[in-house]
Amino acid sequence: MGQPRDLAPVERILSGIRPEAEALLDGIDEGRDPAELASEFGVACERVALEVLATQPGAAITVEDFAVVAGTTGLEEFRRLHGEIFLVHTGARGELSVAGGARDPTLVPSRSSETGLALQRRPVYGLAFEGDVSRVGRAEQGNQLVLPYSSVSQHHALFHRSPEGRLELGDLGSHNGTFVNGRPICQGERARVRWGDRIHLGGVAFIVLGVEQLFELITSLGAGE
Repeated sequence: MGQPRDLAPVERILSGIRPEAEALLDGIDEGRDPAELASEFGVACERVALEVLATQPGAAITVEDFAVVAGTTGLEEFRRLHGEIFLVHTGARGELSVAGGARDPTLVPSRSSETGLALQRRPVYGLAFEGDVSRVGRAEQGNQLVLPYSSVSQHHALFHRSPEGRLELGDLGSHNGTFVNGRPICQGERARVRWGDRIHLGGVAFIVLGVEQLFELITSLGAGE
């Protein structure tokens, strides 16, 4: 999988887990897959492996994986580790849709034939901001979020967050376009994005969730096990 870009998130939580975490980090330094290493050391180290995985360019953690992490943290710790804003991949055929409004969006399978696994296995990407901006694209350089999808341009789109928390999305001249709830965004324009909105970056669809909505979702999944 390549080397992590930043081990700082992992080092911050090492003090709270078993000594085997040091062996896990050594394995990561040697280029081993964090997810495989996690299975050798159990849930405590799996949490660390997931944190490392989140630092990989283009890496995503599934909703189910986040439920494992959330089982050992509260909301504020989860917020500190993972941020405020998340993109949940809806699937190639839009397997997930949103029920409820922008204040209380809930992800549900789009068809009755879909089970809860359709939700649990969806990749989740956290938005990292540099100042008030988060750039998204396929290139590993110049983007805060790397999305490894062929229909996403090298430098595709830009999220802007105001001091008041207003989130906007703009297109950076992408080849396949940027859309919010089906509406195309012209280059140089910014569109307001709210929790539960569906966005398309090229041919890839996501639902935007805030940290409270994602945390509630994943903890409800854990409670249902």
